[in-house]
Amino acid sequence: MYLGPVLFLLFFAFMSATVREKTAFAIGSVLHWVAMNQPFSYLVVMLAITAPILSFVLIVRWPRTPEADNPLARYRREHPDME
Repeated sequence: MYLGPVLFLLFFAFMSATVREKTAFAIGSVLHWVAMNQPFSYLVVMLAITAPILSFVLIVRWPRTPEADNPLARYRREHPDME
């Protein structure tokens, strides 16, 4: 829904050299952490990738609740002269 404006802002944010340097440093440090803690980090990366996918599948496949009947409907009187 807001993908266009977000991409527009990110485009101008990444034109700045300091933002690019900080982003490159953050990505580099994450890749270094993944390389240094291999068995554990692969589990963390797998969890970070699969958790949003599984939550989306869970939300899509969750059974819909039926609409409840109006409890005050039995007290409604029909007035033909009101129409």
